[in-house]
Formats: sequence, C-alpha cells, structure tokens
Amino acid sequence: MRRSTGLMAALILGTVVALTVGPLAQSKADVALRAAIETETVKGDLKAAIEQYKAIATGSDRAAAAKALVRMGQCYDKLGAAQAKEAQEAYERVIAQFADQSEAVAEARKHLAAGASSPDTTFAAKPVFAIADPRFYGQAISRDGRYIAYTMPYGYGPGPTIVVQDLVDRVERKIGILGPYAETNSNRWQTPDGNAMISPDGTQVAYFSRTVTEGERLHVINVDGSAPRVLVSQRTGNVSLCGWSPDGRRILATSSSGGPSEGQLIAISVADGVSAVIVPAGVLDAKYSPDGRYIAIEKENSPPVANGIYVVTAAGDREVLLVQDDNAWNPMWTADGKRVLFSRRRQESLVELWSIGVVDGKPEGIPELVKKDVPPLLGVTQTGDYYYASQLHTTDLYVVDIDPEAGKITSRPRQLTSRGWNNGATWSPDGAALAYVSDRSTKRVLVVRSAASGQERLIAPTGLPDYWNVVQPAWFPNGKSLLLGINGKAFYQTDLETGASRLLMESRATPEGNNHGHIRLAPDGRTVYYTSRGETLSTSIIRQSLDGGPGVEVCRVARTIGGPSLSPDGATLAFSTTFDYGTEKERWVIMTVPAAGGEPKEVFAAKFVMMDPVWSKDGRWLFFAVNNDPPVPGRRNDIWRVSTKGTGATPLDIGLHVAAYLDISPDGRRLVFGDWNHTSELWVMRNLFPAPKKSK
Repeated sequence: MRRSTGLMAALILGTVVALTVGPLAQSKADVALRAAIETETVKGDLKAAIEQYKAIATGSDRAAAAKALVRMGQCYDKLGAAQAKEAQEAYERVIAQFADQSEAVAEARKHLAAGASSPDTTFAAKPVFAIADPRFYGQAISRDGRYIAYTMPYGYGPGPTIVVQDLVDRVERKIGILGPYAETNSNRWQTPDGNAMISPDGTQVAYFSRTVTEGERLHVINVDGSAPRVLVSQRTGNVSLCGWSPDGRRILATSSSGGPSEGQLIAISVADGVSAVIVPAGVLDAKYSPDGRYIAIEKENSPPVANGIYVVTAAGDREVLLVQDDNAWNPMWTADGKRVLFSRRRQESLVELWSIGVVDGKPEGIPELVKKDVPPLLGVTQTGDYYYASQLHTTDLYVVDIDPEAGKITSRPRQLTSRGWNNGATWSPDGAALAYVSDRSTKRVLVVRSAASGQERLIAPTGLPDYWNVVQPAWFPNGKSLLLGINGKAFYQTDLETGASRLLMESRATPEGNNHGHIRLAPDGRTVYYTSRGETLSTSIIRQSLDGGPGVEVCRVARTIGGPSLSPDGATLAFSTTFDYGTEKERWVIMTVPAAGGEPKEVFAAKFVMMDPVWSKDGRWLFFAVNNDPPVPGRRNDIWRVSTKGTGATPLDIGLHVAAYLDISPDGRRLVFGDWNHTSELWVMRNLFPAPKKSK
C-alpha cells in the first residue's frame, strides 16, 4: 500500500511538473519550482514549500514567480483558516503584479472566486518600509501598487534626484537629477517637495523642474530612465502637479502666475504637451475619478463663494460643491469611485481622514469620519490599498566631554533626551543647567535640565504669540531668565520661575522678514546679535541694544549665515556661509568678524556643508557641524574643530546623524549638541472600508 501511494505521488508530481515547467524550459527558476513542488506534494512539508515559493516569487523569471505565488496560496489554503489572509495576499499579488501571466492570473482568480481562502476584512495599517533620510513622495502610485516615485531633496551631487521605488523587489532606480534653485529662492533645490508622480500603469514619471536659465519645465521619463522628454517649458509662473488621468493620456496641474488666473486647473496632453483649461481659477489640488469622468478638486474661492472640496466634470462644464470646509484638503477617490476621501485638520499637528459619497458627480449623504490621525494620502491602488507617508523628525540632545587644551573629545556622546523634538540647548552661565525648547505631546515648552541629576523642569511660557518658535534661547547673566527670539520677528524675556514673558523689542525689519537663527547675548546682557535676511539670500549680522534703538549692521554676506557665535571675551563673532553656491566652485567657509563691525575674515574653507561654529573657552578653537552633502565615501556627518588660525581641522568622530545647535559649557569641558534624525516611512492601509455583509 505504501508503495502504491508513493507511486501515485510520483505520478502526480511528474504530471504537475510537466504541466508547470515543460521539457524544454529547465532554467534555474524552473528547477527551483520543481523542487518546491516536490517539497509540497511528495514530502508534504507545506511550510518549507512556502519558503521555497517565496524565494522563487522574488526572482526575475516572471512566469516561474507567478506560478510559485499560486502554489504558495494553495499551501496556505491547506494550512487552514489561520492562514487565509496570507493565501488571499498571494493570489491578489498574482493578479496585481503579473497581468502578463494569463494562466497564473486565471488560476488565482479561480481560487479567490471559489472561496478557497477566507479573506480577512479587518482593517490593517502597516509600514511598507522605513528609510533614515528625507524623501518626498509624489501623490501618485501605480494602479497595481508596485511603483511609487519620490524626490530626494539633497545629497546626490549636483542636485535632488527623482527616484522610482519598486515596492515589491525593494529596488530603487534614480532616473533624474535636477539643478539648483534661482538665487532668490530660499530653498536649496529646484523641484517642490513630492512633485514627482508615476503614471497609473507604472511606466512613466512626470515631474517639474525650475532653473535660472530654463525656467519651469514639465518632464516625462520612463521608469527605467529612458526616453526623457520635456512636455512644457515656460519662463514665468509656478506649476504644481496634481496627478495623471486613469488612461495615462493627460496630466493634471495647477498654474499659479498671479492675477485672476491664480490656481488655474489645466490638463496637459502627454502626447504633445498641449494644455486645456478645466477650471479658470482657485484650484489648489485635483484628482481624476477612476473612470476619468470627474475630477475632485480642492478649491479656494473669493467670498461669498465657499471654500472646500468640489467635483467638476472632466470637461469642466459642471462644478458641484461636495464639502464646505476651510480645513479640508487633499481630495482623492476610493478605488471603486463611489466616494471622495479628503484630509481634515483637527489641530495643528493632527489630521483626520474623511469621506463623502458621490453619485454621477453629485454628493450622496453627508461627510463621514473614516480614520483619525492619518496623514494625507498619497494614492490608492485598483485593489483598494491606500498609501500614505509619515515623515518623522526627531532632534535628541547629546553631551560629550572635550579637552579644552587639545580641542579633542575625551568621551563618547551621552544621550540626554529620546524620541522627540528637543532643540537649541544652551548652558546656563554657571554651567549647572541646560535650557532648550521641546515639543511634548501637542504642547511646546521650555525645559531647564539639571546637568548633575538630569532632572527636568517644564515651563509653559505665557505672554508669547499663540504659535511660537525659537531656534536657540540665550541666558541672561543672572541665570534667572532667558532671551527668546520669537518667530524671527521679536525678542522676549521669559522668567524661569513664573514662565511670564514680556516683549523687549521688535527685530530690525527686512523685506523678506527676519531669520534670527542663533541669537547671542553679549556678556553684559544688554546687547543681542542675530541674523537678518535681505531681499535675496544675502544675510546681515545685526547688533542691537535691548534698551531700544535701531539695529546696526556688523557685516553682510551674499548667502545665508550659520551662527553667529560670540567669542568668550565678546570681541569677535564666528559664522559659516557659502560662496559660488550651486556651481562647481561652491565652497563653505568659517569666518570671523569683529563684533564692533568690520570686514569678515576667512578661517577655514571646504567643499562640504559647515554650520553652527562655537568657540572654545580659551578662544583658540572653533567647533562646527559638518553635513556630508554632497556625500563622499569615507566622510560622514560629524562635528569638527579647527583653530582660529585656520589650522588643525579635524573631525571628532561623533558618529551620529546630523549634528546641530552646538554650545560649549562655561568651563570649556562639555559640548552639547542636537542630533537631527529624519526617517521617512511609507505605510499602506488595507480594508479601509468594511466589506458589505452578505445577505442570508
């Protein structure tokens, strides 16, 4: 009997392999598939077979991969209801990602339709992956959920990079490098964050670029980097991508050039670049419905017309209000086209996801809350998977011991805070405490931390604007209050016992506002030094008395300034800046200038970013943060030191992420700094809407 069973299994295996592999197709993938089938059918080890099928499914042989996924789904089915979700995912993956493998797709559909698996309809949100760098995802994902495009804003040599991410194979492909912004733009690179969008079929990417010489251009390029072309080129105005039409023949964009046509919604032909106006003005964002008949738009109107979410026909001949709400934005259709999703801001940092039914381009029912605390959606796949990105910014504080004579560190960094935003730590005049700004839950507070015990005291300042931001506070000489440069516009004094704040003076006004950066208080506590930005990116260091009176310009440079920092004797300022920005000759420079005013003097220059110089206690050394941008093998983000004579420039080998906001204790033996970390996470939500119950 055993012999008959073994013979029958062998015959089954031979038949399966013959049908699956064929006598002339003995590639490595085919051999691996045959071995997996043997593990499944002869040995009966379903779990081991699943692991083999998984390996084949990630290979480059699409025929073998699709067949492996089908068999993997069958293995999960055999394992019972506990593995139903995995079985469903395997079959759905075949349908979504292997449309060219018709036999495997038909087999997968058969198993789903026959109820071979019991799909799990429970809502689930899970991370696709997390990357420790800033990346800005375009609001479009391929309909099969395999590809998404994003922009890396810096760190790739000559400019930001357009990248296509394969969400299945986890492969990144860099397909476009962009040039620098115009000199009058305060941002470093040309393309707006997240302004790269992949076509519905996952074959092309569209993005805008802006340069001084070429103006603004709309590019379309294949996902493999081939066949780049420019669809639209214009010298003026600002165009933002909204998304592709479902058939991939048109690209939605808003055009903002001022005047009555501000926020014009246009559809650009991918074939020839010809654009057609759909909505004449007021549009901030827009998305096609899955069938391409309608467009959901976020619109800002002039009173008394309501702001909110509208639906307009694809031809633009009918417009209907869906939701009247100033806080509603980012409209997006559900996969079946029956509802429009939109984000709604509940508080400063909390966002909710809402939806409203739509039938024939008109609202059905009332808006309903879908999920709380969900970032704005990036896109939806044809199977109803909803993607969003989470940008996690953390700044934690560290302290390290230094040798004031040699200018070297004598300990490894000790972490003072964990997970959160903790900014601009500065030592008290006696070195016994640190003061810094921190976000705790939804509240921004001042923190005074004991250097000896680590005990923290939270202070919620009163008398400040409703929204306030401080780069780095400064201690008054008596150690009882802090000087705060608030929102780059005014200076306040905050009592550390009561938290009461009073306005001391307004900053010196400039056409583009102010950017205090690091404020430095003179030893007498009566004079403040800060930076002030001009009409372009030129920046001045301003000296101003807290007793009143106009600010006096100490010096001016052509670019932005990092710092400044005041020497221990109060006689000299140190700062960082850059020359020949955006060119091959670009260099970053540490400079000093007399606090009384004069011509800046170069101390040290390099080809990498240098920021936030601070003085050693004896005034012989300058410590500064280095950002490895552009990246060079063997060099990393670190803290460096250089003598004030420009010699002995050496990294301290701190070995963390991006250091910022340095400050040295009064005794010159401890250096505190912030470690800035940016993690980009891509998440997917499944079963966002509960499946309708089957009638009995």
